[in-house]
Amino acid sequence: PGVEAAPAAPSGEKDSVIVAMNADPTGFDPQVTLDATAMMVMYNIYDTLVESDGACSSDIRPGLAESWDISDDNMVYTFHLKSGVKFHNGEPFTAADAKFTIERAMVEPATASYCASIDKVDAPDDSTLVVTLKVPFANFLMNLGGSFFGVVNEKAVTESGEDYGRNPVGTGPYKFVSWSSGDNVVLAYNEDYHGEAPAIKNVTYRVLPDTSTALVALQNGEIDALPNSAPIDAPTIEADPNLNLYSAPGATIAYIGFNTQAAPFDNEKVRQAVKYAINKEEVFMGAQDGDGVLANSPLNEVMDGYNPDDPVMNPYDLEKAKALMTEAGYADGFEMELASDGFSCSIKLAAGQNREKVAQVVQAQLKEIGITASIETLEKGTYFEQMAVGNYEVYVGGLNWPDADDMLTYLFASDGPFNWGSVYSNPTIDELLVKARQENDAAKRSEMYQQIVKITDEDANKIPLYFPNQYFAAKNSLKGVRVIDNCYYPVASWSWE
Repeated sequence: PGVEAAPAAPSGEKDSVIVAMNADPTGFDPQVTLDATAMMVMYNIYDTLVESDGACSSDIRPGLAESWDISDDNMVYTFHLKSGVKFHNGEPFTAADAKFTIERAMVEPATASYCASIDKVDAPDDSTLVVTLKVPFANFLMNLGGSFFGVVNEKAVTESGEDYGRNPVGTGPYKFVSWSSGDNVVLAYNEDYHGEAPAIKNVTYRVLPDTSTALVALQNGEIDALPNSAPIDAPTIEADPNLNLYSAPGATIAYIGFNTQAAPFDNEKVRQAVKYAINKEEVFMGAQDGDGVLANSPLNEVMDGYNPDDPVMNPYDLEKAKALMTEAGYADGFEMELASDGFSCSIKLAAGQNREKVAQVVQAQLKEIGITASIETLEKGTYFEQMAVGNYEVYVGGLNWPDADDMLTYLFASDGPFNWGSVYSNPTIDELLVKARQENDAAKRSEMYQQIVKITDEDANKIPLYFPNQYFAAKNSLKGVRVIDNCYYPVASWSWE
């Protein structure tokens, strides 16, 4: 659908920005889309009830809710909503839309586990929303500020049906204008926006999967910003007087995952053998040139429950790996397929070529224990479809969540979105996750997360590899950029010097 562009800025004042994306989005439906490139766009189209820097901060600020009350037992949240807010289609925002959004998130496969603590949602009047939980959840408000709770308009969703992801309607600072698959996404300023008018009025996202090509485009002035720039390009960017490089410790984990219901990976000894056969440092250097940190856990320093001295996630031991293969009955090895989408296996994307590099290094390492692995590179949409139904053996994965509950739930809960095909289930982990959400004592919650990490190491469902640092390159005249998360970049906070 066409949307008129915002009025031009006064002569000489730049009011547009071109941002690179490392993959084509899969759609812009916040309750459906498991795609970090899409989230980068959606955070600018949709608002959430509260602001928490994309579910990355415990500093909770008003969003579409001006204020809220919490019951003494921490089970009932009553939100008092902003008045006079309009959706991009001209419809008024009411509590009914917020109710529709959360109830939709409760049943959609991508977000259902995210809503496990929610019992019911009520809208007693247009400006009041009441959310009742099944059990207390310490991070409820923080999570409510994540992209999955981007508030949608019930009328727009109903009218567009399955095509809604190509016709998104929010209340955010920017309206959707167009999407040329494989090329670009265009947004324009929402003249009816309820917040402060942004300096940037027009946003174009260009699909540039190759990081080298994207960097050249930035240097040549064809684009203005390059989120998730490659670590290897950091020295080049820092040496360029026209560019700024922003960085932060990353919460994106690169890992190897198994289909634990598919032979031979239904055999724990085989999974353990693969774990000991992988030289993480070699993978880390090959894929990242050593930029970031090796993982001794699915958690890292930015998350609750991380223990830097944790002895789990055992180190490389080729002889032990061979012995385990023999014990499992595969002394002569076997053949398998290693799935990689070539640039992303996750809600939050890392640099494109790195996933491919990980697969190649692991492929060579597995030969040492008799496993012949072929690499299947899939288009992202096809990759998600096949993974969702458990059509895989081994894959190279990546997931970004700075919150321990989200990271562990996505990867290891029986209904976790990145427990692809729901192939893995450990009732003890499920129980610990529920208890941790209800525990307000941070120390006790961390102990539970550490128990989960230990169990996942014993089960060898996934092998944590490393956490890359996070980079964002931009023209040095672009101000207001913050690196918080690899897909949370609110353009409304940017401006040109």
